[in-house]
Amino acid sequence: MTAGAWAVLLGTWAVAVASPGPDFVAVLRGSMAGGTARGLRVAAGVVAGIAVWIAAALIGIVALISSHPTVFLAVRWAGAVFLVLYGGYILIALVRARKQKSGHVGDPEADRARDRAGSASTGSSGPGSASESTTGSTSAQVPTSTQVAASAQVPTSTQVPASAPGTAPAPASAPGTTPAPAPAPASTSTPARSGWADVRLGFLTNTVGNPKAVVFFGALFAGILPAGIEAGESVAVGLAMAGIALVFFAALAFATGRPLVIRAYERAQTLIDTVVGLVFIVLGLALLPWGGV
Repeated sequence: MTAGAWAVLLGTWAVAVASPGPDFVAVLRGSMAGGTARGLRVAAGVVAGIAVWIAAALIGIVALISSHPTVFLAVRWAGAVFLVLYGGYILIALVRARKQKSGHVGDPEADRARDRAGSASTGSSGPGSASESTTGSTSAQVPTSTQVAASAQVPTSTQVPASAPGTAPAPASAPGTTPAPAPAPASTSTPARSGWADVRLGFLTNTVGNPKAVVFFGALFAGILPAGIEAGESVAVGLAMAGIALVFFAALAFATGRPLVIRAYERAQTLIDTVVGLVFIVLGLALLPWGGV
């Protein structure tokens, strides 16, 4: 390959990589929602998908797919379904998070713990109010200095707290044990994701969700690469293109995974996730062969 062919190939590819699309949106949302590490994992999946497309184009699989309309139509339908489903998943997850935050979806364990605490407090206050009326003279007695000193001591976790006259004593814990911890409040954060789930998302977004890469890589390589390109040059082309994509998407993840950007995303998460979900749905619908195209 000549220097001019290299310049045209890599320049065209750099512009294509930087153009906003499903890959760009996936890495952008991943880094803003989960930080730089998550964005880098999604970017790694995207670059792995790009490497698959480049390899398929260089060995002729892309040309084979584009030359069979039925196969290419099936690839387009698969990409459209994937993008629409992923956009719908983002919107559904957003609705669930809003329900949890508003209290419509509670924690059953926490609800039962609150019910038990309420019934226990009701049971302990009932007998006390009835007995206080009959033991008024006893409760009105002036405590001695010893009683004052004893009542001023802070009970430990294994001591039984003193109860007021006429009230039911609080249940004592067994010696050497600690009280049971209070139930944790219901969490409204996004469930933890595995690293492979992020990589898989990026890979599927670029491969299944980007069937137009068949046309792009086929046209790019057919118009620029010489017919008798050697194997070493093919490998160099693939590595250079994958390297450009990796640098761009890694820079995007670092730029949008900063704490300042993450805080801004958290403040406007509802709006951003709504727009992102709708963008994926629109991109998926655009892949459908409307009118047989």
